[in-house]
Amino acid sequence: MQTSSPALISCIDHIMLRANDDLYDQVFSLFTDTFQLPISWPIHNEYPPFKSGGIVAGSISMEIFRSGAQPLYPSQAQLYGIALEATPLPECVQELTRRGIPHFPPYAIPQGYFCSRGEFYTLIYLGDLLGSDLSQFFFADQLGLGAIDNLMFDRAFSHGMVFVCEYNQTFYQIQQERQKKKAILQEKHGGPLGLEDVKTLTIGATDLQKAQAQWQRLLAPGGSSQEGEVQFAEGPGIRLVPHKRDEILAMTWKVASLEQANAFLQTRGMLGTTTANQITIAPETTFGLTITLVEQ
Repeated sequence: MQTSSPALISCIDHIMLRANDDLYDQVFSLFTDTFQLPISWPIHNEYPPFKSGGIVAGSISMEIFRSGAQPLYPSQAQLYGIALEATPLPECVQELTRRGIPHFPPYAIPQGYFCSRGEFYTLIYLGDLLGSDLSQFFFADQLGLGAIDNLMFDRAFSHGMVFVCEYNQTFYQIQQERQKKKAILQEKHGGPLGLEDVKTLTIGATDLQKAQAQWQRLLAPGGSSQEGEVQFAEGPGIRLVPHKRDEILAMTWKVASLEQANAFLQTRGMLGTTTANQITIAPETTFGLTITLVEQ
C-alpha cells in the first residue's frame, strides 16, 4: 500500500517587498507612518549591498529590502518574494530532492556559506517558481553575502523568488514571535485601515497549468486546495491567475471594516477602485503596489 508524502510546507513565514535606494525610506514610511503598522524589526544595513526592515502584517511580516539593480521595476516597489516555513533540515532538502524540485544547497545566515546551517537562520532558494532560472547563478562553497546580490536577485530571480526559511530556535522562536507581533498589531487596532491579516497573495503565471503543477508538487499534501488556490492552516493563501509574466501581482488584506478603511483612504487621497465587497488602494499612492482590502 502506497503512503502519501508528509506535508513539506506548513505556511508562509513572511513576504518580501523590493525597493531601490531612491524609494526605500518612502516605502517603509508608507507602512509605518501612513498605515501605522508596527515595526517587526528595524531597518538594518550591516553590509552595503543589502538593506532590510520588517513590518508586522498580522500573522506574517513584510520585509522591505533593497539589493541589486532591480531590473524589472526600477522606478517602483515590487512584490518580490515568498518565504515558506517547512519541515526541518535535513529532511526538507531530502524531500525537495525526492519531489524533483530544483533548489540551491542550504545557505547559512549570517555566515554567507552554502551547504551549511546558519547561526541565525538557513535559507533554501527554490527554482522554477516565479520565472526563476537557477542556471543563471554560479556559486562556490563559500560566497560572501555581498557577492551574492547581483547573481541572486538580478539574474537567477529577476522576477521574484520563493524560498524556505528555517530559524535557529536558540535565536528565534518563530511561533512565539508570531503571536507577540500579532498581539502588537491588535493593540494598535490594525492602524487606521484596521488591518487584521494578509489574506491572499495573487501570483501571475504565463503558463497557468504548468504553474499549478509546480506549486502543487511543492505544497502537497498541505493546505486546502481549489483550482488555482491554496489556503494553509494559518496565514495567507496563494491564488494563481493567468498573466503575461511570472510574478507576484497583489496582496489582499483582511480589515475589520471596509467603511473605516474607505473613510481613511478618502481623507488621504488614496482611494482606488471600490465594489460592495472590496477596496483597492490607488497603486499610484503605494509606489505601484497593488493592495486590495476585504472584510471576509
